[in-house]
Amino acid sequence: MPPPSGTEMSPTAIREFSLLIDVGNTFLKWGLFRAGPDGGARANRVESGHALHDEIMALPAQFAKLPTPAKIVMPHTSGSPPDFTASSDGAR
Repeated sequence: MPPPSGTEMSPTAIREFSLLIDVGNTFLKWGLFRAGPDGGARANRVESGHALHDEIMALPAQFAKLPTPAKIVMPHTSGSPPDFTASSDGAR
């Protein structure tokens, strides 16, 4: 499946998207959004979906069809701080 119309990106414009991921008790929910101050989440959503925990391993193939996000955001609610921060260039 190609990216939704209007999301094809040149390599210099890749940094315009954020991938938001929420891992719940049953589902992982995700959304790819255009970054920018105009409009709300619904207006800036490029693509979104969900997967049961057993289906998570299929997500990389699905994400590979989308524009590369500049930022990936996942809430953390386990009570202790995460032990790393990763960036798109592989730096920690």
